[in-house]
Amino acid sequence: MFEIGDYIVKAGEGVCKVDCKTVMKIPGDGREVPYYLLVPVSDPRIKVYLPVADEYPEIRPVMSRNEAEDLVVAVKGIHAAKVESEKAREDTYREAIRSCSPEKLVGIIKHMYLRSAERQAHGKKTTAMDDRYFAMAEKALYSELGFVLDKSNAEVKELIIEYAES
Repeated sequence: MFEIGDYIVKAGEGVCKVDCKTVMKIPGDGREVPYYLLVPVSDPRIKVYLPVADEYPEIRPVMSRNEAEDLVVAVKGIHAAKVESEKAREDTYREAIRSCSPEKLVGIIKHMYLRSAERQAHGKKTTAMDDRYFAMAEKALYSELGFVLDKSNAEVKELIIEYAES
């Protein structure tokens, strides 16, 4: 699935380097299972273990520079995510984060930006849940784009805003 030295995106961890393959014993039955050791680029002190044999929809290779540049240019045309009901709001946010899809992350960020502006226009604050998922979506998107484009998260945010408003 992945090779040592590959860079991947893992939902919740961001960009990670596949550091090595290792074997871990399963407590209780003694089976030895092969795992990847992933090291998040944002914090090399963290170690993430991922079973080799499993397939995960929330993991994918890091996008190429061309894909990143194309995504930035396409930001304006990506529609804000639709949230069917207040009850489904957190599920919609969570699914977008877990999907590891840059387009879905852009859609969630746009949705939350518009929702925040609307709430502020009515004298309301953003909700804690919106703030939490907005931060998660921004971190996931901006950290990958920053890694690929060799820019800081702040520079990526400015770039996204510039293309969204153009």
